[in-house]
Amino acid sequence: MKLRVAPPWFLLLPAGLVAPWHFGVELRWVTEGTVPSPRQVLQSWHMWIFGSGAGKMSLNPYSGTWLDNVAYSTRRVLQGFGLAALVAIPLGLAIGWSRLTARVIDPTVQLLRPVPITAWLPFAIPMFGIYGAGALFLIGLGGFYPVV
Repeated sequence: MKLRVAPPWFLLLPAGLVAPWHFGVELRWVTEGTVPSPRQVLQSWHMWIFGSGAGKMSLNPYSGTWLDNVAYSTRRVLQGFGLAALVAIPLGLAIGWSRLTARVIDPTVQLLRPVPITAWLPFAIPMFGIYGAGALFLIGLGGFYPVV
């Protein structure tokens, strides 16, 4: 049986967008300094992700910060989901096992479930602050209802 490899058609659209961009900047079809070249964009992304090589002593506040930001955000999402699971799993089990718990607690859970997470923002800021605890509350709330 002969293995049939499909041509990489998915590359046509990106190439069709990047080629005119590249030649438009290199041949100065656009005013210099208005649009960066694809090479300049890739260099900036590289600096943003990995840094300039000078470590954290760079004067550029965006040099090498992407990995740190991804790690921080990932940790915060995992903490928020962990808090949601810590509360929601026992609560869901209690609702499922006990008719009394289902009658007492489930109506409140079902009443608050359709409220969008963004609607909780005015409550979360004064109660938990705008930084760590408020963000953990909103992330945890986002994971709470699906887990219950």
